[in-house]
Amino acid sequence: MDSVGAILFRVMATMTMLLFVWWAGGQQQFSESSTLGFAVIVVAATIAGTVIVNPGIELGAALIGLVVLGLIQFLLNWLLKKRLAGPGFSHKPVIVVQDGQIIEDNLRKLRMPITTLLQLLRAKTIFNIAEVELAVMEPVGGLSVLKRSEYQPLTPQQLKLAVEANKILVPVILEGELQEGSLARLGFSAAEIAAFRRQHEKQLHQVFVAFMDQEHNLHVVHPGTCEKKLFLQ
Repeated sequence: MDSVGAILFRVMATMTMLLFVWWAGGQQQFSESSTLGFAVIVVAATIAGTVIVNPGIELGAALIGLVVLGLIQFLLNWLLKKRLAGPGFSHKPVIVVQDGQIIEDNLRKLRMPITTLLQLLRAKTIFNIAEVELAVMEPVGGLSVLKRSEYQPLTPQQLKLAVEANKILVPVILEGELQEGSLARLGFSAAEIAAFRRQHEKQLHQVFVAFMDQEHNLHVVHPGTCEKKLFLQ
């Protein structure tokens, strides 16, 4: 049986190389990956997991494989940025509906059946394509839709109504733990934070989450209950 140190070394080495493969794709999150890039990540993760749980696999060969996958990921990302991989792999948004009309040529370039487009439109609560002014397939996946102005909901600005400014709520208590840094960013001094803790010390552990707005109004949410609003004294 391998020693604990050897196992830890295999874990650290494979995870480091797995991070290299992810970094080589130039992606900040998995939802931004192309189909091929996602496939490379899956293969790399499979290799890494197998190396960790099976000491019989040679570590050096597995690391070389991960390096090669990282280089493939880097090359794919470079091709996408240079638009050298063809229209199906381009990072360029593609218009699929304009002025209520489906752009069939662009659907063919995307190899997308019209039934898929209609399904994506229904997911946007659009059942009548005549309502669509513009629909764009985004390079990271998903459909962006702009409805015709006559089908968009009215806004307070259009009705010339005065509305309150948006209130930004900052979490100041999370699962019974006071977030002193959040209070400091809201303008509380160290003494005021200490006083806040003393004032609410008995109730802190009962609070699931609490938010505070810029006027220092506290919005407390208890597990299994609705939100209630408290005002600090």
